[in-house]
Amino acid sequence: MKPTIKLYSGWIVAAAMAVIMFGSGFQTTAEKTGVVDLNKVIQDSNVGKQNTTKLNQALAKRQALLNYIKDHTIITTEQAEKLRELELKDPQTDADKAAIEKIKRDVGDSEKNQDMLRGKSNLTEAESRLLSEYSDRQRKSFETMQTWNSVFSDELSNMREQLQQSTVDLAKAALARVAKQQGFTTVLETQVAPYGANDLTANTVTSMNAGK
Repeated sequence: MKPTIKLYSGWIVAAAMAVIMFGSGFQTTAEKTGVVDLNKVIQDSNVGKQNTTKLNQALAKRQALLNYIKDHTIITTEQAEKLRELELKDPQTDADKAAIEKIKRDVGDSEKNQDMLRGKSNLTEAESRLLSEYSDRQRKSFETMQTWNSVFSDELSNMREQLQQSTVDLAKAALARVAKQQGFTTVLETQVAPYGANDLTANTVTSMNAGK
């Protein structure tokens, strides 16, 4: 069974906004009310899509690392930590990629050597020690997977929260621009007013994408 990082996949959640009040900037005594689906704004915006891709890529990289350790438990702790450092670098240099390939070649050589030793009937003392070391590496690899699973989950949760908050802030700023331009004094979330008129969602996406 492959180790799986636990992460809430729907990272874009409702923006915790029921009602936003705006100063209209117009000389009028009448209030003008609109509605917005801020969650849809976030999901449909260029920034929201980019951040979703960024989070999914970060998740995929970490999941691939866990899967590699699961399939190659003979890796040493030092090799595993170096592989993690290199695989999560962004961007990776050619030297980084070459170092990754070397680690994987060395791990492959250890696996072949382990298979060879297991097939021998009479082991030398040095060969017996090496076979015992391989077994110890495998035990430590399972500990590494457990630690990484927890660390990766925390890293991704923090990343999700940061991306979410920055995207929500941009969406609210775009909504404020649209509301001011069109003279709205109050905007309700569609969760609060699902049948409200004057839907500003599409205009807010446009404003958010344009940055103005």
